[in-house]
Amino acid sequence: MPFVATPDATGLNGRAYGGLDGNPLTWYDNVHYVRSTPVEAKKCVYLKNYSVSAGYNVTERDKVYYRRSKAGNNISGIVSRYATQFNADNKPLFPQADLVQDELAYVFGNSRMSGQLTAFRTELELWQQVTPLNTDGATYVVEFQDKYRTKGLEGWVKYRITPKLNCMGSGLFSSAKAVAVGNFQAGEVGAEDDKLTIVSGIMSRTPRWVISNTVSYELDDFRFNLRHRFMAKRKLNNTPTDQLFAAAAQYRLLDPVCRLQEPAHLAR
Repeated sequence: MPFVATPDATGLNGRAYGGLDGNPLTWYDNVHYVRSTPVEAKKCVYLKNYSVSAGYNVTERDKVYYRRSKAGNNISGIVSRYATQFNADNKPLFPQADLVQDELAYVFGNSRMSGQLTAFRTELELWQQVTPLNTDGATYVVEFQDKYRTKGLEGWVKYRITPKLNCMGSGLFSSAKAVAVGNFQAGEVGAEDDKLTIVSGIMSRTPRWVISNTVSYELDDFRFNLRHRFMAKRKLNNTPTDQLFAAAAQYRLLDPVCRLQEPAHLAR
């Protein structure tokens, strides 16, 4: 059921306004909108998310694999898209977002060191809609897609120096691009001077490098962590780099290993 704004909740009427239940003392519902005429619609919605992969064990400690993932839905826009009965009767649902990702990875590990190196490529499509005014007083529909692509290389390595001291390093190198992003501008009433412009370019807010390092030491039930993170300069960031140094301590209250008592006849 949609909501519409009401002047009864603003200005001089604000204090006496009773909200959805008519009682001004129940402040939690004294908002500036009320229930409107119900909108009835029967639509088919979907949410898809699947991933398939294939791997090969090069040795007992080395493995390579490829994974392809895809996700999408047409759910998130159903409330705003069908705010009126006319829209519910005349506008079909369309996908809100589609995401496709490919990964190619190498995984290794032994008693002291383990790690992974992954090359990835991600494509994101966002479906957009605008409804400008036509000369007859009705609206017409303009739909387009915003498409983004990110590719890069990500890796991490964990090394056990002693049974209680270990360090871990990770790095991400990525390159993001807006492949096609729409910008709609409505002129005078009617479609004659309305304009849809498609632009492309690099993603100015995405850093090319992100590096993180952590050193951990265990002492009885305590764990001490020292972390450093470096983020390279972004195109729309005033500072040249972004660095973080952090120290933390953890205390284990309970033993995570749950041991069951052996039966008496087995303990003898």
